Formats: sequence, structure tokens, C-alpha cells
Amino acid sequence: MIRRTVTLTFITLLLSACIHRQSSQTDSIRNYVATASWDRSATFDFQEPVQITLSNGLRVFLIEREDIPMVFFRTQVRGGSIYDPPGKEGLAYLTGWVLTEGAEGMPDETIDAMMDSRGAILTSQAFSESCIATLTCLKKDLDDVFPMYAGILSRPSLDETKIRESIGYLKGDLLRLKNDLGELCFRRFRADVFGDHPYSKPYKGTITGLESIERQDVVAFYDRYYRPTDAVLIAVGAITETELRTLCESHLSNWTSRTADPLPEIAPPKPIHGITIRIIDQDAVQAQIALGHIGIDRRNPDQFALDVLNEILGGGSLASRLGNEVRVNRGLTYGIYSFFARREFTGEFAVSTFTKVESVGQVVEVILNELRKIRDTAVSEEELRDAKQGLIGQFPLRFEEYEGLAEEISYLYYNNLPIEYVKEYSQRIAAISADDLQQAARTYIDPDNLTITVVGPADRIEPQLRSLGVVERVPAI
Repeated sequence: MIRRTVTLTFITLLLSACIHRQSSQTDSIRNYVATASWDRSATFDFQEPVQITLSNGLRVFLIEREDIPMVFFRTQVRGGSIYDPPGKEGLAYLTGWVLTEGAEGMPDETIDAMMDSRGAILTSQAFSESCIATLTCLKKDLDDVFPMYAGILSRPSLDETKIRESIGYLKGDLLRLKNDLGELCFRRFRADVFGDHPYSKPYKGTITGLESIERQDVVAFYDRYYRPTDAVLIAVGAITETELRTLCESHLSNWTSRTADPLPEIAPPKPIHGITIRIIDQDAVQAQIALGHIGIDRRNPDQFALDVLNEILGGGSLASRLGNEVRVNRGLTYGIYSFFARREFTGEFAVSTFTKVESVGQVVEVILNELRKIRDTAVSEEELRDAKQGLIGQFPLRFEEYEGLAEEISYLYYNNLPIEYVKEYSQRIAAISADDLQQAARTYIDPDNLTITVVGPADRIEPQLRSLGVVERVPAI
């Protein structure tokens, strides 16, 4: 089970520490944003982590901070749903879910009691590409709680009873998703975009997939994908290199790879040809819409231009083109955004929104027109300036909190990306020109080859979309 137990003692200590650092932290943020507003080419002053490599190959990275007497740990392993065997969709998610349900010599109840008494937080969850396990605790409790964190990573019990209980809970969770139009839409949308590629699998699995899973499936999945040589551990907080090395060598050096089998080869997904339109028939007063196509992977050299492009197009702000045109000018939605998902084997480009059932056709038409416009016409200097200032100003805030800092470091080293990705981010964003954006838009946005997924009353929505192509009714996933 994912544990999010926090005692009043822990909260009180954190609040007390935060009060003492609030003034200096606020000044730090204010000074950085003020400086960045004048120097757009400034290199971000990023504190590079100390690296420790254990004898078993596990890479450990440390950012030492003393402002709060706590430590945050994040471990990322290659245990995502793209590796689910056919017919057992949900195996990766289930494995990540039961990871915290006990370890060798440490029953689930013992771990729960320790975390509760120390106000520590232990979590584990698998996504499409990896599983992420975290621990948050006060420094003074490291000797008590870190061995348990190390235990669930290296020697999880994967208990039969806990697995059966978890399957029942996760099936219930999937049944509840039937009332979440946004979740239904995106599960179907990703399946439509990626086709037979492993990214099409919903990372939480399916009911039939979960029902087919036995304990030996969970054990085999753990043995194959939870390898220290394919993992990274990030530590941020009040701990020294010597202390971290001692902890890890004492409690994680016995984590060994159970198999030498290579990871399955996964090819890039195939592009979409033409416009495909699919509707999940659902009785609702408003419809959920997602449209898009294959995008870019994490190493794409044009990702900085696409960050700026997406900020202008629909990066979550009402000042974006999509926000301004669909919500502000026409009042057709309360929210609309676009994004380029960065995945290892190529992600998706998507636009997502919701609207009244009667407005679906109009909203889709406006979105497609905006996609064509940003390809065909150069952005204005004002749009370019505002987008770059926004991205540069927001960037350092991603590194303020321990969890965000650990996530950014994990993203870099887990994916073997160069440190310059962070250190030179502001400089690279500042260098983007309007011509760069138009070239990127013409390369990575294609309104004539995409999929449109809609959740809502099919009889009322289908006539609005027929002019774009053949409309197909499909089941929810």
C-alpha cells in the first residue's frame, strides 16, 4: 500500500523549520527572478550532486542541504507498465503497489508502526516506464527507518495475501474510473495514439489483466526488472556523503540482480496517418476531448524550442493561444492545455479540454485552426518574449523543494542525460528565435495526421465530427 502517514510531531517540526527559512527562501526566489528578468542568457547556478556507486552497481546521488533537519530519498527502477506481459496488464503497477507491504524480517505491520511512530512517509508507485519508491524522514530517525526502505527495495516479501488484497483494491479503483471522463479519455487516447506499442497499455492495468496475475508473476517481474544496476537513488537533505555512503553500503549492498536477461527491446511507436476519430459513448452533460499524435523522446535536440512553442500554444495559461481563443474569446471551456510528453521511446503531443456536448465540433475546429496557424505564421515578438521570460523565471522554482529537486536529478541520471540540460536551460531557452519555433511547429505538429478521442453521448457528438473523417465508436479501456 502507498503510505502517506504523517504525524503531528513531524508536521510541527517542518512548520517550525519552514518559518525560520521563509524569509531567506522568499528573498532567494525574488532575487533570482529579478536577476533572470534582466539577464536572459544567464546559466542556472545548479549544485551538481555528489555521486556514489555501490559495489552492486547502484548509483547514488546526493544534494546536501541543511535548511531543514530531514532527508528525502527517491529510487527509480525500470519496472513500468511497458514491460507488462500480454494478458497481465497491471502487473507492473501491482508490483510497485505491494512493494511496501513488508520485507524480509520486517512484516507490513512492523513497517507501518515504525513509519507512524517516526512521522516518516514511505511510498511506491509504478508508472509507464519505471517504478518510483520514496522515503521522507527526519534525520534523527534515519537509523530506524532507512533499513526498512532498503528492505522493501532489495528484499520485499511480496506476500500472497497482500497481493490478493491489493488486486481487489486496484480492481475497485479501475471500476471507479468509469465515472472519470478525463481518465477514460486519456486511457483511450494513448491507446489510439500508440496503437500496438507498449505505451498504449494503461499503467494501472485492466480488470481482466489484474485478475490473471498470480504471486509467481509478481516475483518474476520483480526479479527481472528491479535491478540495482538499472536504478538510481537520489538523496536530498541533511545528510553528508559519509553518512549516506555508510547507510547505503550497510543496507543496500546486498541488493543484487536476480537475472542477467537483457531488457526487452522496444522500438519507437509508429506515426499516425490521416485523422482518426473515436468516441466513447457516455451519458454526460459535457464531453472530454483529447487530440494529438506521436511527439518526441527525451533526447530530442529541439525540446527547448518545443518548450517555448508549447508555452505559447497552450502550456496551461489562459494567456496561451488555445486558452485565449477557446476559453476567453468564445467561452467554450473552463480549461484547455497542450503538452509534449517526454518519454524514452518517443512520447505524445496532445491537446486536452472539455466542453458542452453541443460545442464539441466547434472546439475541435478551433483547436485544429490554432495548430495550423502556429505552423503557418511566425509568432509575434511579444509572444516569444513572454513565453521565454515565463519559462526562465519558473525554472529555478522546480529545484526549491526537496521532492522537486530529487525528481529533476533522477530525470537526468536515470535517463543518462547531460548535466547541461539543467545548467544551460535558461541560456538555451533565451536563444530560441521565432524562426526556430516555426520550424519546430512544422516538424512536430501535424493537424492532418492525428487522432481525436472524445468521451460523451455519441449520438449527439458524431454528427459534429463527420466532416473531419470516419467516426468510430469504441469501448472504454
